[in-house]
Amino acid sequence: MSRLLEAAVSWAVRGIIVGGIGGGQTERYYSNAAAAVRSRRATTTEDVARELGPILPEDDFFQATFSQRRVNSTKLAKYYLLALQQAAAGTFAKPAIIADTRLAEVSLLHVMPRRPLTDNWNFASNVAGQWALRLGNQVLVEESLDAARVLDFRERRLQLKMSDQYWAKLAARQSEWSEDAVTEMQKQMAALAPVVWPDFFPN
Repeated sequence: MSRLLEAAVSWAVRGIIVGGIGGGQTERYYSNAAAAVRSRRATTTEDVARELGPILPEDDFFQATFSQRRVNSTKLAKYYLLALQQAAAGTFAKPAIIADTRLAEVSLLHVMPRRPLTDNWNFASNVAGQWALRLGNQVLVEESLDAARVLDFRERRLQLKMSDQYWAKLAARQSEWSEDAVTEMQKQMAALAPVVWPDFFPN
């Protein structure tokens, strides 16, 4: 049962990232999978994965979509970043499973603020809001660092250097913060995504 619950988390994340969760087709497949479990036609996690196969995004598509995803929900962004951070550390057997208490220990920070105080950022004003919501522009920091407001990346970089969180430290290594920097950061996140949230298909 625990393995099926882990798989359900992965499938939910994949569905949220690529879209389609809540649609009629998705509901039908999940309903059919539930019926298969009740009738014992599906007795393993892999059996359930087969039932859901047509609506579960494959790794390549999931990774490609993840690499460009904007995330507007603080709760989801914190979960994604912490799970990816745990995967990057390589010391967590199940990086996607995170206790609420662990999420409460960190704050979400947009490297380029959603509402910059100045124009001293390398983003065109007409698209800055879109880039601010890209997951590659978001990092986790200790709560003590969250309140500090900054005017430009030079100030933000000093702030990020004080953090022990993985993605914050990675962002702090950048000499400037730009669309290319956000894209590269998010590509690194996306490369880990299929590992953190596997499809649980039979090999």
